[in-house]
Amino acid sequence: MTILIGLLLVPVVLLCSFGPGFFFIRRLRLTVDEALCLAIALSLVLIYLAATGIYLSGINWHWCWAFTILCVGMTAATWFIVTVQVLLLLVQL
Repeated sequence: MTILIGLLLVPVVLLCSFGPGFFFIRRLRLTVDEALCLAIALSLVLIYLAATGIYLSGINWHWCWAFTILCVGMTAATWFIVTVQVLLLLVQL
């Protein structure tokens, strides 16, 4: 059971550490390196702020799962938006 949880944790951490930040910075004109660094940094700041807010408000820690679902949803939305934009660019060529 512990191995299964560990295997599920890796993709969730990767999705939550990149997707939400990239959702907010995708329209900025940055190089690839800058965008990657800024997306990871912003995502980790958002995770920190969510965890701090949950802790200080005293609500149940199970609300962290809601933030995790929100992060995965933002990552999926970003993936869809970027894919559509790339396809539209390819159609124009």
